Amino acid sequence: MFKTKLTVHLFLTIILIMCGTGKAISQALLNQPGEDLARMALAKSRDGTFAVVYIPAQGSAKIDMSFFKSNIRVQWFDPRNNDYYPVEGLFDNRDSVHFSPSQNNDEDWVLLMRCD
Repeated sequence: MFKTKLTVHLFLTIILIMCGTGKAISQALLNQPGEDLARMALAKSRDGTFAVVYIPAQGSAKIDMSFFKSNIRVQWFDPRNNDYYPVEGLFDNRDSVHFSPSQNNDEDWVLLMRCD
């Protein structure tokens, strides 16, 4: 879906406008690859209750959950067909958690994270 860093940053800017002011926080991504086209991006709302993570094809994200205000619910968004896939469970905001799409990992995905 996204082929350049500029497009990823534009995507995150749009998300932040939609959910209120916030900022990109690359420090929360603990396994960032070195290649520009394989890089992930994470942005969270200023109040720490919502975040969106762009994960390129064949990617996975290890996220430091301490950047969130409280425990987190997570769902995958498939931008190709506008479908959502909830991830079971509630994630503690003191751990780091590894997320990877359970299906069609050859495509880009978006991870949506919201405090419970």
